[in-house]
Amino acid sequence: DGRRRVRAALSAEGGDDWWVLAIGKAASRMTLGAFDALGPRVARALVVTRPDHFDDELAEHRQLTRLAGDHPLPGPASLAAGEAVLEFARAAPA
Repeated sequence: DGRRRVRAALSAEGGDDWWVLAIGKAASRMTLGAFDALGPRVARALVVTRPDHFDDELAEHRQLTRLAGDHPLPGPASLAAGEAVLEFARAAPA
């Protein structure tokens, strides 16, 4: 379970203003694990997954952007999501 594994991996982490980027079929669950562990320390998050793989719990996090790529073959939505990932990474603090 991506949620449980990410929560366990981040449970001892400190600091403020975390940025979370998750991509793929397990992205939604992994992001929920990050929110479980980091709570309000998540300043910004981006999830890119298949259209039918968004967990409803993600909607409560206003600092989260959800994007769906085309599946199973890449298409315009996949390219737009890829551009958003690059912009997110460029904007992330060091």
